[in-house]
Amino acid sequence: MCAMKLRSKNLKKPLSLALIFAVVLLGQAGIPNAYGLEGNLHGSFKTFFLGTDEYGLSDNTLRLQARLYPTDKIIVETAYSLSPQVLAQEMNTANGADSFLSVGGETGYRAYDFDEKLYPEQSSADQNLAVYHNLDRMYGSVYLPFGDLYLGRQAISWGSAHVINPTDIIAPYSFSKLNTEEKGGVDAVRLRIPVGGMSEIDLGYVAGDEFSYAESALFARTRLYAAGADMSLLVMDFQENLLIGGDVTRSIGGAGSWIEAAYVLPEALGSDGADAEQQYTTVSAGIDYNFGPKLYGYAEYHFNSPGKNDPSNYTAYTEGSIYLQGRHYAAIGGTYQLTPLIPVSGMVLMNITDISANFSLNIDYNFTKDVYISGGCYLGAGESQSTEFAAYPDLYYVSVKLYF
Repeated sequence: MCAMKLRSKNLKKPLSLALIFAVVLLGQAGIPNAYGLEGNLHGSFKTFFLGTDEYGLSDNTLRLQARLYPTDKIIVETAYSLSPQVLAQEMNTANGADSFLSVGGETGYRAYDFDEKLYPEQSSADQNLAVYHNLDRMYGSVYLPFGDLYLGRQAISWGSAHVINPTDIIAPYSFSKLNTEEKGGVDAVRLRIPVGGMSEIDLGYVAGDEFSYAESALFARTRLYAAGADMSLLVMDFQENLLIGGDVTRSIGGAGSWIEAAYVLPEALGSDGADAEQQYTTVSAGIDYNFGPKLYGYAEYHFNSPGKNDPSNYTAYTEGSIYLQGRHYAAIGGTYQLTPLIPVSGMVLMNITDISANFSLNIDYNFTKDVYISGGCYLGAGESQSTEFAAYPDLYYVSVKLYF
């Protein structure tokens, strides 16, 4: 029998009660009961088959999501997923497969959580089966006269860029993730106050490990509509770093456009203060256009100031969720509706600094109602293995998605 581990051993009882509450909620959702509660239960089952030159992987994810409506002013939502993985040969998924899949909780902003690996409790050299689980949502929405309050594990997402979002650092996805329909849940308190018809003030606290201030985040964000453009401004304290950012979107002729930027002062709110030499800026700007009823296209430029001009100096940046290693990038992508039920999407993301690129292609087929079959690939290219995208493994995949 495999026991579930917790980040904090003295929190077993509260987390056990939370899981029991989630199970009860799922069981009651959508079923009239003696208390007159209304609710619904829905979910999905997704199977991914992935292959590279070195390994094969099958990932299956069952996600159950439920909502309860205790009153017309309160909504309670919970979601739990279970993800068995089968490897075609001995390897650790962290060596490659997990860069494409979204398994378990992928965010550091959770006060307390289960170990994402349910089985095996400890990795072994001959283990080809691993089971992950994730209590991804458990929060209540309270609709107050002056705004909406969200308390608990929830999704927080910002930004208007299509490929790389400089301000979306709470629970981001990289460009190569396959299973990205649901943002990873974080433990947070959030208050959204409408100001006029299309404007709002958004305030929140996002808890880090064991509510440690050094691992948590505070944010204040405004959104407004002016001069024909949607605009937002964000100020955030995340893990004792200061971020100031925002984005603007507007229509230019028949095309859409956006610019999103973030300026970060690492350790600015820590005990030692900011180091001016470590400050950095990231910017994404782009345009998209519908060329007709079947063809949609977009282009985006991304500037990443902490990146390096020399591939031999590439490093990783984690707290600000920066995973790209160069300084200048260009992306071109689009979708062509081959038939009403078969869209074909593709994108080329190029590191202009070292002249390497990653090409992705995806074909979807709506096989029947609520059942989708898709397949595609991610292919890297570069002059040498020291270039960024040449180091990515070529990956091919097929997936089946069922929704209920």
